Amino acid sequence: MKQLITLLASVLLASSAYAEGGAAQPSSLPSILMLVVFVVIFYFLLIRPQMKRNKEQRQLVNAIEKGDEVFTAAGLYGKIVKVEETSVELEVAKGVVVKMQKQSISGLLPKGSVTVSAPEAQAESKPKAVTKAAAKKTTKAKKD
Repeated sequence: MKQLITLLASVLLASSAYAEGGAAQPSSLPSILMLVVFVVIFYFLLIRPQMKRNKEQRQLVNAIEKGDEVFTAAGLYGKIVKVEETSVELEVAKGVVVKMQKQSISGLLPKGSVTVSAPEAQAESKPKAVTKAAAKKTTKAKKD
């Protein structure tokens, strides 16, 4: 607000300093009003919503506790195992704990929405990669 008042005062003083004694000068009021309108529009459309999101993020980070289920900006879902001053430890699979900054947490999830399973079970369900040698054997067997 102080910056806006300073800007308006400098515009008014600058226009009166350049005015000549006898010549009629056009009014600078419309240009000043246009500037004020733009500042107000930018404040309500850009600055205020961003400040509100930052406040909500700070509240979320400060409210994190052990046992909360969260998702991060990197797309990881997991359960908070340990909370430190600036970081948290997130269990993304059974026995797999990742240490992350608190700021990377994007949101809380409802309790029970994250299921932590063993990495071995996940590995078994994935299809195995086909090597070049295995591919040659498969194509050779199909030709015979």
